[in-house]
Amino acid sequence: MSVNHLKSPEGRGRQRGAATLVIVMVLFFLVLLVAAYSARTLIFEQRTSANQYRSAQAYEAAQGGLEWALAMLNSNQRIDANCLPTQDPTFDTFRERYLAVEVDNDRVRPATTGVGRFAGCTRAQEGWRCTCPTADVASLTPEPTSTSAFIVAMRPWLSSTPAEPLRISSRACSSGNDQRCYAGGTSNSDATSLQSMQVALVPVVRQPPIAAITVLGEAIAPPATVLLVNRDAGSSALALHAGGGIVGTPTVVGLGGAPPEDAVRGNDTTMGGALRFFSRFAGVSQTTYRKMPGVSNFDCQGQPCDGALLAAAAAGSRMFYVVGDLTLPAGTTLGTPDKPVFLAVQGRLTLEGLNEINGLVYALGLAWVNAATASSIRGGVLVQDDCCAGVTGSASIVYDRDVLTRLQLSAGAYARVPGSWQDR
Repeated sequence: MSVNHLKSPEGRGRQRGAATLVIVMVLFFLVLLVAAYSARTLIFEQRTSANQYRSAQAYEAAQGGLEWALAMLNSNQRIDANCLPTQDPTFDTFRERYLAVEVDNDRVRPATTGVGRFAGCTRAQEGWRCTCPTADVASLTPEPTSTSAFIVAMRPWLSSTPAEPLRISSRACSSGNDQRCYAGGTSNSDATSLQSMQVALVPVVRQPPIAAITVLGEAIAPPATVLLVNRDAGSSALALHAGGGIVGTPTVVGLGGAPPEDAVRGNDTTMGGALRFFSRFAGVSQTTYRKMPGVSNFDCQGQPCDGALLAAAAAGSRMFYVVGDLTLPAGTTLGTPDKPVFLAVQGRLTLEGLNEINGLVYALGLAWVNAATASSIRGGVLVQDDCCAGVTGSASIVYDRDVLTRLQLSAGAYARVPGSWQDR
């Protein structure tokens, strides 16, 4: 005989509790898997965000390095070893410190040697700090709060143009421990960015004159004690070049053995009109010139401004634009043969006594009152109206090709070459 053993209600309840426990444990395990995956994803996103932040930091620092280098190249202020403006005449401008003009080769090249890394900046808690030494910058010195940094370098770029373009590169790091930027760095695991661009000079002297003094209007010969000198055969050896007639016989010094009349040319109708006289030599209009970076502007209408102009020259400026008449007192020296100036006066320029100017002078009119024997303008003079009845004394106006070439290669504004930017 068979007997059916029926399960009690208590046994069935215990079985249902065990099944529930298994289900809960499985669900709990699944929740743990989801939480672990979410945490892993969160950690990944955090790392990705941190990497993106460091990458953006390095990218922006490299881009800022390029902009900083271009702005410094176009600055007309003398700077010290920390790239800060200074009035100390023993210092030079950023461009003069890091670019070398080769007159014989008709080009400009980086003055730095070796790796070509010439300046750099670090960002600390209180802001950016820069260094502009006279030697190469192999690496930067970190501070306790240093973060991002950049180092800029220059290389010449092969070109057939006289104002040879340059390639500026900027390497930036996002950490104060990165050995690619900082001295004593312990790693290179953080972000870095290397960007470069090509820059070229927009010169303020595109076509130098061919004579010691060039007059658009009529030229009245100054006294015999005033010498007009041009011994340069490559410039047509003209001492006086006029669009109008020449009244009187100027005292000229030309090529040896050549008659004095060969150094004088008048009634040259190819000079054009007054509107294009300035741009014929500068390559840009007066409006464009006065707005160029590095040009010091002065309003002398109804007030003397020689003091402000001389102060700007002492601070390192080499390009000037004056509205109104300008009088330079005795003892004035502007420019040197190695650092010539471009002085444009939209008015009458009056020189008194002993003056020495190296560079190119443009004015509507020119007067020189009782010029001392050692007084001279070396380079060239451009006079838009009639000249030169007001020139007296014993001055010399000397055509100097080297001075004009150096001015042509060094004076102007550097600008980006379109399409030359690179990011690595």
